[in-house]
Amino acid sequence: MLRKLLPRETSFFDFFEEHAELTLDGATEFLSLVSSGVNIEVKARRIKEIEHETDVITHRCVEALHKTVITPMD
Repeated sequence: MLRKLLPRETSFFDFFEEHAELTLDGATEFLSLVSSGVNIEVKARRIKEIEHETDVITHRCVEALHKTVITPMD
């Protein structure tokens, strides 16, 4: 029972790094899309998948934030 009340150590930087890596992948895919104009449907679908993956990371990060006890500064 006491374990539920103690703050958990959550590394938000892991979320940030994963999100940044996917953002870079998405930007690279977008650059390829607009530069070559080849396989537009495939590249657009991959960009949409990357966007969904980053949304999942954002939701996990916000959920972890809500579960983390942050002591107020005086």
